[in-house]
Amino acid sequence: MRQFQVIGLWLLFTGSDAPYKVCSRYVRGRLPSASVSNYRVIIGIYGGLTQPASTMMQKLRNLNQKSDWINASVWKDIEQEMLLLLNPVNSSSTLFDVHCFQLILCYLFRDYESALQAAELVGNYIDDSLSIFNRGEYLFYYSLTLVAKAETLSGSKRDAILEKIRTNQGLMSSWNHHIYGSFKHRYILVEAELERLSNQILSALQKYEQAVSEVITNGAIHEIAIAYELAAEFYKQQNLERFFVIYIKAAHGTYSRWEATAKVKDIKYRYPDVFSPANWWKSSVSQSREYPSNAQIFNLGHVLQAYQTLSGETVLASLLAKTMKIIIENTDAEIGYLILPCDHKSSQEISQEWMIEAMAEMDIDEVTVLRSIPLNTLSDKSFPKSIINYVARTHEYVLLNNAYNHQIFRDDEYIKSHKPKSILGIPLIRQKRLIGIFYLEKNMTNGSFEDEQIQIVSLLSVQVAISLENALLYRTLQQKVTEQNAELSQTSQRLKTVQKRLIEAEKMATLGGLVAGVAHEINTPVGTGIMAASFLVSETKKFLSLCQLQPLKRSALNMYLDIVLESSKLILSNLQRSAELVQSFQQVAVDQTSLERRTFTLRPYLEEILLNIRPKLKQTHHRIVVEGDDTIEVDSYPGAISQVITNLVINSLIHAYQPSESGQLYLKIAEVGDDHFLIEYSDDGCGILSENLEHIFDPFFTTTRNHGGNGLGLHIVYNLVTKTLKGTISCDSQVGVGSKFIINCPRRPST
Repeated sequence: MRQFQVIGLWLLFTGSDAPYKVCSRYVRGRLPSASVSNYRVIIGIYGGLTQPASTMMQKLRNLNQKSDWINASVWKDIEQEMLLLLNPVNSSSTLFDVHCFQLILCYLFRDYESALQAAELVGNYIDDSLSIFNRGEYLFYYSLTLVAKAETLSGSKRDAILEKIRTNQGLMSSWNHHIYGSFKHRYILVEAELERLSNQILSALQKYEQAVSEVITNGAIHEIAIAYELAAEFYKQQNLERFFVIYIKAAHGTYSRWEATAKVKDIKYRYPDVFSPANWWKSSVSQSREYPSNAQIFNLGHVLQAYQTLSGETVLASLLAKTMKIIIENTDAEIGYLILPCDHKSSQEISQEWMIEAMAEMDIDEVTVLRSIPLNTLSDKSFPKSIINYVARTHEYVLLNNAYNHQIFRDDEYIKSHKPKSILGIPLIRQKRLIGIFYLEKNMTNGSFEDEQIQIVSLLSVQVAISLENALLYRTLQQKVTEQNAELSQTSQRLKTVQKRLIEAEKMATLGGLVAGVAHEINTPVGTGIMAASFLVSETKKFLSLCQLQPLKRSALNMYLDIVLESSKLILSNLQRSAELVQSFQQVAVDQTSLERRTFTLRPYLEEILLNIRPKLKQTHHRIVVEGDDTIEVDSYPGAISQVITNLVINSLIHAYQPSESGQLYLKIAEVGDDHFLIEYSDDGCGILSENLEHIFDPFFTTTRNHGGNGLGLHIVYNLVTKTLKGTISCDSQVGVGSKFIINCPRRPST
């Protein structure tokens, strides 16, 4: 019994002539009561879809893709009747064959959900007794169905399906050289579908062509038809209408030779325009040029290489030059132009929008690019504008041999004066938008553009359109980035200028505060000196009056001398104190304004700094303590250190305490090794919130802006420590405990 089943499926798969009468007699004898509709399908399983010999099979051949004989419930009945027809011992292989046939039919007629259901049923009947041929047939159609399903999915569901396909492909690859036959063409065709699914256009194109070539050599007729159909749909997705028509007609012709009438009608039903008398795919101005019913397979080596060259180019000038060289080389055109809209967007009319952006000639290596020559500035005799207008308006290619005889274009001034032998105008279409036009011309005797050359240009035009769009986008982005960078540079420069002015203002404000503090400090000794001098003047006047009125007594002289001595001492000491304050202020002020480098002893200098800010401390209840080695000597920038310490102390006075609070401030210095010193400044104030701690050195960051804070104090500290003193600064703070700043600097910073 099994031999009829194998013969029937083999005939279905190979498409060879079926001994229909033998199968029919066998089925009639075994199933006299089978339903008419199911009987036809069972006969189809045994006899294939070719060479029908009865009116019942005639109806089967004429079924459309919506036919009810691929319905799941019908196949359930067929399953039961096939079990009656064949020996129950072989039920597993029988049901495998039934549902594998169901899988194939559902896939061929694009009912992918039913095909997947059939594939799941087939999986239930796979065992070691099945031949590799049967299993390979199943995996081939199962993988093609999974690819179709994956197109509708995304994410993890899509990934799961792709993983199943990869597993199937692994098995197909391992069986490729098995004695039962080659699976290579099936494997490659599934790979082409996967590449298409991954949008790997170049690789997919290569694999489709390889699969078609391989299946013609080693495959069955129905597999050749499937390969043609899948390749046709790929080219249609890429807007390669000429190639789509070639391949879909090849698929139609192959299905017809297989005599699978239902599939022939299915293709005509899905693509009615291709088979209409109008032949819409041919340009109305193309002079008689017939394409073979079968697909022309030409050498794709140059095309694939050109694809790779163009797909990797993003610089517009280079892309235009490479494109024109490739087009001239592959068409033998004597001259070629690439014409783009002036705004590099899609355009329908020539008016003032189209420009020649690239020009190449056969015997000249250099390609002229980006001259942006407006077509409307050219005379009618110097360029065939009517051809460009036609392509722009219709989005169809123009092929003219002996163009001056063509009824539409023979009045064109350029064509009348130059009489070109052959003209080819091809639109560059990207997602139904016209983004450019190729104009090619031959003037050799009997020179014309051949079919293969037109196919190559049509094929390349897709990649040119994609690469051109990408290059234009890249150039636009570059221009925007350049403009933005220039704007950012100007803004940055302005910000730096403003920041520098603010920092200088902050420094001067600090210096102003220092001046005010020093003035307050000097006021006391100067006032005391003035009071002592005034007292001395008063006593001197009294002493002179006494001398004039009576003889001077020794006791009065001694008393006056004592007053003079004490007053002089008081005046001298206060003048000295004033001088010290002035000298200290002068040194700190010079250091802060000039930031000159010199050698100094660290702790005494810190005490001088604190002396200058003591007036501010006197206005508070705080106390500051300096601790550390008196002998640490550094060769650095005292003005920077002065500014740092002043800003840190003022920062604590403003931010760490409430007006009525009293606090303890500490300055500790220490040596770190032989070449670094450490300054640790701390307060016991309110501390800094953790979310603010990472921003305290940022410019303009402040929590007291409403009270006049500008956010530059600690930013200046950070810049002076890291840039001028070549050191590091860090801050550790706890809310309610206080803040600690640790400064680590080299004793002799590099210049």
